[in-house]
Amino acid sequence: MAQIGSIVSVEWLAENIGQTGIRILDGTWKMPGVEEKLPGGYIPGALFFDVDEIAAPDTMAHMLPSAETFTHHVEKMGLKNSDHIVVYDRHGLKAAARVWWKFRMFGHDKISVLEGGLPAWIKAGQKISAEQSLDWEVSKYKIADPIAKVANLEDIVESLDKSPQILDARAKGRFEGTSPEPRKGLRPGRIPGSRNWPYSQLFDDTGHLKSKLDLEAQIRDLDVDIEKPIITTCGSGITAAVLALALHQLGAKDVTLYDGSWTEWGTSQAPIETGPINHG
Repeated sequence: MAQIGSIVSVEWLAENIGQTGIRILDGTWKMPGVEEKLPGGYIPGALFFDVDEIAAPDTMAHMLPSAETFTHHVEKMGLKNSDHIVVYDRHGLKAAARVWWKFRMFGHDKISVLEGGLPAWIKAGQKISAEQSLDWEVSKYKIADPIAKVANLEDIVESLDKSPQILDARAKGRFEGTSPEPRKGLRPGRIPGSRNWPYSQLFDDTGHLKSKLDLEAQIRDLDVDIEKPIITTCGSGITAAVLALALHQLGAKDVTLYDGSWTEWGTSQAPIETGPINHG
């Protein structure tokens, strides 16, 4: 099978669905306690990848799982190292990027995100199934060296003296500390020196990622150099992965996701900043 990009179109998936070696995952995640009206059903053949369940236990929600936990779940879903996995979500593009990142953390490079997600699939008139597919046998899966990067709180604190490029995917009000955090007990504000790239700004009116030229312009406005290391963060590591995916599309080679993000930083004693900043 020819090399497939990290983002595939509805048209591509419709032409290739059902082929041997193409597996589809629904990676939808919803903020607890927040009511959202999302489309129902599944792309035919899809399995649900629960980012909260396939995670490290007894920690903050959906943190990166151990190799053993990840392997157990992907084998139970019948996934193989040879499979090309296409992941989507019901928002369009949100937690699907988190699933993409998790697989890459365990060395699986044959994974793509469906452009526009389930809304785009339905809009194109494609069929949906009422239930997820369970017609798979348990497989054998072997993890490989990571092709993505992760950081913890200590890593970020230690890096602050080096003025790292940190991109925060939260909305402007949360970044500046003027809007309340959706999770209780978190201090308002941001990691010192970070820059605000709200993930909502990455999409056009159709829910697709904006063009490479548009994304490059946004990065220039933030005075970010994609040839240098970049750290992405957000509220809990979900939309930080959307930034990581966009940066991957732009050719950035050294992108690290801060797994705990503000859920961890905001409850720690780590330093914070508040108020507006000037990127220029």
